[in-house]
Amino acid sequence: MSRTLLLLASVTVVACGGDGSSSATHEPSTPAEGVYGQAPSARSGVPAVVVMAPAPTAQSEVGASPFAFADPVIDQFGLVFSPTELVVEAGTTLLFMNSESALTHNVQVWDPAAKTMLLDSDALPGDRIEITLTEVGGYDILCDEHPGMRAFVFVTASPYAVFADSNGAFELGVAPVGDYLARVWTVDDGFGAEVPISVTEIRTGVDMRPDR
Repeated sequence: MSRTLLLLASVTVVACGGDGSSSATHEPSTPAEGVYGQAPSARSGVPAVVVMAPAPTAQSEVGASPFAFADPVIDQFGLVFSPTELVVEAGTTLLFMNSESALTHNVQVWDPAAKTMLLDSDALPGDRIEITLTEVGGYDILCDEHPGMRAFVFVTASPYAVFADSNGAFELGVAPVGDYLARVWTVDDGFGAEVPISVTEIRTGVDMRPDR
């Protein structure tokens, strides 16, 4: 019997000084090209996510985005989820695999915003478990067989989306010249206010911290 389960779910910025203190402000490095900047630092171990989409009035000018989502696959091997952070497009089927030779795992997909468990399935070696997530937001990935195993998935309908690093620095990559709207999502606060971004050069920097 197949054990594959398919569910449709309607579903910061401080660097240490030389004396070990945290008084120096972290600033992102400047990439050679693309949209980059600073978001809030990670909260509760979950980094911020920056999403950007063409402004409604600029869609015809900006056109399709070259942004490519990573393969929507999370493996279980060596007592870890891999990758531990993944951005997927809304409506995409997310595949969980167990590549262990003889170790049973479990896959839980938890929606913290709705406080709902969307998936709870055992994962024997070789099993493939699927779930389709349609609601934008963050999802905790857990294994109740091994509590130390955790991952985090962010679902987005925006053409550009990326996890910031633990200090909040992010790079969204190259975007066509035009006007965009960007928002930051954090695990504690959800989405923040929209920030307009005008891409006119090969490099565009933006500070997404709410206190800036």
